[in-house]
Amino acid sequence: MEKTNLFDSPIKILGGSILLVEGILAIVLAKGNLDASHKSWIIIGMLVALFLTIVSAVLMHWIDNRQSLPSVTKDTEYKTYEYDVFIAFPIAAIKSKVERAEINEFANNLETELKKIGYKRIFNASLHFSNNHEHQPPKVAAKTDLEAIEKSRNFLLIYPVKTPTSALIELGFAMGGQKNIIMCSVDIHTLPFLARGFSEAFRNVNYLEYSDNEHLINMLVENNEEYFKK
Repeated sequence: MEKTNLFDSPIKILGGSILLVEGILAIVLAKGNLDASHKSWIIIGMLVALFLTIVSAVLMHWIDNRQSLPSVTKDTEYKTYEYDVFIAFPIAAIKSKVERAEINEFANNLETELKKIGYKRIFNASLHFSNNHEHQPPKVAAKTDLEAIEKSRNFLLIYPVKTPTSALIELGFAMGGQKNIIMCSVDIHTLPFLARGFSEAFRNVNYLEYSDNEHLINMLVENNEEYFKK
């Protein structure tokens, strides 16, 4: 069993000192030949000491809990990144093979254009899927994608249609990691309610509304220094 050190912090020392003072006051009150006025002041002192002891105990409990909380890896703690950009978009959620092939082609074209302007290391989720809807098991995809987001400098969400998709879970994970985020959709109202306010509420989030795939690629390429971090 781990031994408890009662004097390893200023709060614990203060608490111990208050208890000592309270003990001395209790002895004086019990054995001392005091008049009523002095006894009243000693009782008041004991009550104050008791209150301070309780406050010290609460502070010690709060500090211990804070120290035991698991640390959250923030984006600023990474010194190097394995990926410059993580591209997220609906894949498994798109049931039409034709639409899925179109968005995969768009993601690949976007990756090509970003590489031309210096973003060489790109995680493209479409590489883990095929047009026949064959993809990794969820546990494998979750581990692969979330680890890639942690190691990415920028998170780019392409959200062309309103659909329940794992890309939104990835967006939440990127928000928790304080990534530099670019959200793109044809209409802001296709985004989940809270996500619509991200770009206004958080400085690490930009929102782009586009009319077609070519329009979006042009915006990202021409204004890359405004949207992406290197």
